[in-house]
Amino acid sequence: MTVSGAVPNPPLQLGAEAQQWLKESGIEISGKTVTTSQLELEGNQVPGTPKNVIFTYQSPALDKIVYWFLRKSVNLYGETLIKTLGKEKKGNSSFKSGVAYLKEFWKSKGINPNMINFADGSGLSPQNYVAAKAEVQALLYAKKQPWFDAYYDGFPVQDNGMKIKSGTMRDTKSFAGYHTAKDGKKYVFSIIINNYQGSGSTELQKILNVLK
Repeated sequence: MTVSGAVPNPPLQLGAEAQQWLKESGIEISGKTVTTSQLELEGNQVPGTPKNVIFTYQSPALDKIVYWFLRKSVNLYGETLIKTLGKEKKGNSSFKSGVAYLKEFWKSKGINPNMINFADGSGLSPQNYVAAKAEVQALLYAKKQPWFDAYYDGFPVQDNGMKIKSGTMRDTKSFAGYHTAKDGKKYVFSIIINNYQGSGSTELQKILNVLK
């Protein structure tokens, strides 16, 4: 059995583990671990780039992060991505800033703001909603982008053999994605059912099978 979890302050956790590793290696340490976020919360000045860098960790490339985000629905990735959008585009790494930018972005791409609402980055809040039409518009936009192949690669293969992304909450089930039928016709689709009382996704997959 695999158990996954998240720590409340990853930078502080990393600092504590690095400090312990140094001590076990016979390196004397004084002082305590301090993180940038902690200094900001306390209203203290954040120092510039340190003079002595002892370790640098590079994040996986964005396409790899998106791949696993889509394949495994890693909600922690979604929450982090929305905060990153806020920091990069609004200068504030908060949910509010990230959500504000996301709404502005899709509005600029022709999606009616009344058809979408974001309350978080993972899609777990009941306050999140999106119209099927808006999902199709977003998928069509993605299809025209240079990064589409890497994006599409992350879509899981469902039990009916179709490569599509599913979404599930209590009493809600959805599928969205792309499909090429045997006759070569290409489809971009979204299906969302609220108050869904079915068991599993077999019924919805039967509906999508007509595209084959």
